[in-house]
Amino acid sequence: MTQTRLSAIAGFSILALIVAGAALWQLNPFRDQPAWVPTCSDLAAPMQAAAGGAWATADRAGRDDDSHRASDSSALCDLAFTSADQRFSGTVSVRISGMTDDDEARREAQTGDCPGSAWPAAVPAGYAALRACNALVGERISSSIRAAKGQRSLSVTLRTSIPAGSPVEDVAGFAQGTLAKLADLGLTLPENG
Repeated sequence: MTQTRLSAIAGFSILALIVAGAALWQLNPFRDQPAWVPTCSDLAAPMQAAAGGAWATADRAGRDDDSHRASDSSALCDLAFTSADQRFSGTVSVRISGMTDDDEARREAQTGDCPGSAWPAAVPAGYAALRACNALVGERISSSIRAAKGQRSLSVTLRTSIPAGSPVEDVAGFAQGTLAKLADLGLTLPENG
C-alpha cells in the first residue's frame, strides 16, 4: 500500500509540474512587451504647438470616447484640424502600434497600404522606414505617411478639400509637411510627456 501511495503522489506531482509548466509557457511572463503609444488626446496639444492652427480629437465612426485605444500598445483615432491661416481644415486618421521589436515595426511600415502616388520624402535620422503617398479624389486630397522608429509603427492619413485657385502641389505640400510633424510626434512622444 505504501508503494501505491508513493506512486500516486509521484504521478500527481509530475502532473502538477506539467500543468504549471504549460500555464507558465502560455502566460510567458518573460517575453518582451510591446511599446507604449500615444492616443489622439496625447497628440492634439503638441500638434497645435508644432504645426499651429487648431487641433482636437474627433469622433470616429460614432464612438464617443476620445482615445479609441485598443490597449497601451495600439491606438486608432481621428484628429480634426484647421490650419493657422484657416485655408485648410479636415481630419487625420491615426493608427499607431507598439511592437515587440524594431524589425516588426519596420516591416509594418514598409508593407502596409499607402494609397495613391508616392510622394518623395527622405527618411529622417533614426527612422527605420518612411513612405509617403498622395491621392486626389475629386476636389479633395488624401495624403498618407507610413513610418517606423524603434518599436513603434505609424500610419496617418490627412484628408482636406483643395481650396479654389490653390495648386494641388501646394495642398499636397501642406498635407505632407503636417503629417511629417504628426508622424514625428507619434513615433517619439514619451509616455510621460
